[in-house]
Amino acid sequence: MDAGAGRRLDPRLSRFKATQGSDEQQAGQDPYGGYVVPVAIAPGVLTLQPEDDPITPLTTNVPMTAPSVKINARVDKNHATSVSGGLTVARRPETVDGSSSRMAFEQVTLEAHELFGMTYATETILTDSPQSFIAILAAGFRDEFASRAIEEYLNGTGTGEFLGVMKSHA
Repeated sequence: MDAGAGRRLDPRLSRFKATQGSDEQQAGQDPYGGYVVPVAIAPGVLTLQPEDDPITPLTTNVPMTAPSVKINARVDKNHATSVSGGLTVARRPETVDGSSSRMAFEQVTLEAHELFGMTYATETILTDSPQSFIAILAAGFRDEFASRAIEEYLNGTGTGEFLGVMKSHA
């Protein structure tokens, strides 16, 4: 571009000056001008979609304003006599007294543990990348966070992570 505008000619291009303006310039081969056609990079990154998370919509989201929160919960560990933590219902004849039931409660403590991801990238990659490297990283971490949540929903130990359905007593 500089040589065409009458400015400095790159010494590497001087051997091609003799063919300037002829029909020998072509993009097909490097010695005849192909080096001026840059290699294209597709605007996206080829990825596979992670599995959809069917579990999150079925969970209860509990907002926490502190690292540890206590919640009152029904004691509902055994469904032999009640499915609601102790309350019962029964049919009775009109002349027979009904029996009362009592709900049992316990406190459940929720403790927040951070789930984070970290990577390294040079300043050069972040500023010179032909693609938005930050967007690529964000998409990758989004997939990783979703995958980790699904794994914990299924197999989590409950210590520092979700208690998974395969490890719970439910």
